[in-house]
Amino acid sequence: MLMLSESRVQDNYQRLVGASLEKLYDQSQKDRTAGQITDELIGEVRQAMRRVFDNLVLEGPGNPLEGGTFRFTKGMTSNFHYKNLSGGEKAAFDLLLDFIIKRKKFDDTIFCIDEPELHMHTRLQARLLEVMFDLIPDNCQLWLSTHSIGMARKAAELNATNQGQVAFIDFHDQNFDLAVKLEPIQPDRLFWQKMFHTALDDLAELVVPEYVIFCEGRKIGQSGRKPSFDVTVYQKIFGPWHPEIDFIPLGGGNEVQHDGKAFDYLLTKLAPGMKTWKVFDKDDRNETEIEALKQENIYVLSRRDIESFLWDDEVLAELCKTLGKSDVAEKIRQKKQQQLETLPSRGMPSDDVKAITDSLYFEIKKLLGLNGYGNSAEAFSIEHLAPLIQPEMAIYKELAATVLAPLKKHG
Repeated sequence: MLMLSESRVQDNYQRLVGASLEKLYDQSQKDRTAGQITDELIGEVRQAMRRVFDNLVLEGPGNPLEGGTFRFTKGMTSNFHYKNLSGGEKAAFDLLLDFIIKRKKFDDTIFCIDEPELHMHTRLQARLLEVMFDLIPDNCQLWLSTHSIGMARKAAELNATNQGQVAFIDFHDQNFDLAVKLEPIQPDRLFWQKMFHTALDDLAELVVPEYVIFCEGRKIGQSGRKPSFDVTVYQKIFGPWHPEIDFIPLGGGNEVQHDGKAFDYLLTKLAPGMKTWKVFDKDDRNETEIEALKQENIYVLSRRDIESFLWDDEVLAELCKTLGKSDVAEKIRQKKQQQLETLPSRGMPSDDVKAITDSLYFEIKKLLGLNGYGNSAEAFSIEHLAPLIQPEMAIYKELAATVLAPLKKHG
């Protein structure tokens, strides 16, 4: 078991010494240099340790007949004894050494590790996870149980850059006295808030987002039972991939434009380093107006409103595909187009998708035989259309080009 660290290190030490002697007296190895054999035996462990600790280099196993153990170069000091390593250095070395040695034999395996971050600060925790992610064989899985903020943040980064290779399982609010079915989730901001509460307890209230995007929708504290539609949709679409962002509704466009300045000032004073910007629907704005708003740190959607993205043909085709009814997608596209063509005669713009969502949803329910998918087009689009918009889709990229545009500037 990987948690038995002391006996594990001793076992792996003996394996390396034995492998060294075997290769030393192997006649087929006589033309190889000592350096080549050393690199083969400990090179991967050495490289992995250097990625986690900049100033710690594994030298080798020392003399096994004279209290032999692993020796290191640490900073300017050579022949540094394993027992003198810090708790964090020992923990990382023990884990990486065992992982690298074992994976050569166990190449069709699930590796389960409980809280590998012990004795390490958050930056090293993130590095350790990244190294282990790179080392895991293609036919294996690495399962980690952790409360580490450093590892959680690195996992979120790996999830964003390696789609389909990272999964999160949420153990919060589960009653394990009963049978519970656990499935991978896409972590959103609520998930991270719960995790921060577990890891930081009362200090979790001090955790603030890196970025805040002000958008249109029911203002905070405004009367009415419905939360902001725009904010809910943005969180559904971008939350799983960008937990560092929070969306805040400030009312109508004019309120966002004017009140946003006060909120900008307040938030950046309370949390120095936080970046904020605003997102507007396009409505009937022309290019001159859009460019002028950009000078005020306001970004305008490329389409009339968020509904134009939610009810896009690509999203509706994906809906049909997930229901196993791809053959219905073209009929839905035609119904949508027919309804849009009636708008000018009713005194409305021909691209006002929002105006037809109720009638279009009625048609979709009939064509797809939907039951229990929501009483309104708004509820349906939040729960069943927004989650379909994924980073590999053209519609996601178009929406992100506006909503997330400042991220490029802020790195």
